[in-house]
Amino acid sequence: MYLSEGFDDYISKPINGRLLEEKLAKYLPQDIISFRQYVAEAEIVPPEAGELIDFARGLKYCADNVEMYKEIIKMFCNSHNAKYDELEKLYEKKDWNKYTISIHALKSNALNIGAGRLAEKCLELESAGKKIRAEEEVPDQTAFIESNHSLTMQLYEETIKAAEEYLGG
Repeated sequence: MYLSEGFDDYISKPINGRLLEEKLAKYLPQDIISFRQYVAEAEIVPPEAGELIDFARGLKYCADNVEMYKEIIKMFCNSHNAKYDELEKLYEKKDWNKYTISIHALKSNALNIGAGRLAEKCLELESAGKKIRAEEEVPDQTAFIESNHSLTMQLYEETIKAAEEYLGG
């Protein structure tokens, strides 16, 4: 008899909350599982912040759980000062290896809240950093980071403001 010990129920990032719940419900004993009622997406999308953050998309990553989504946004906002300072220091030192890792983390966190524009800019910087690490087109990629870092950090600031507005100040 052959038993599979692989990734039969693998879920890729970003995690779809509902799919994760389905997989957990499949393997956990039924007597320890409870389910929540979810709020419709339309109830949480503030029109004034919609262009920087797609709140409906971010909510989907949180299994349509508004409370969980708000907690993720709070964590994103609370980590802002430390992440911003870290990226600035790494940029100033031209430590592209650590910069690439840090900008990757910001990209992932931006995706988790639905901040697609910020995530896209972080991905571009991450890709340039990876090429530098692989010693490909180093002068071009360094120039790309140097010409796009400030704009991305400004977008990060604007995204934080939009997230804070969503949370109520």
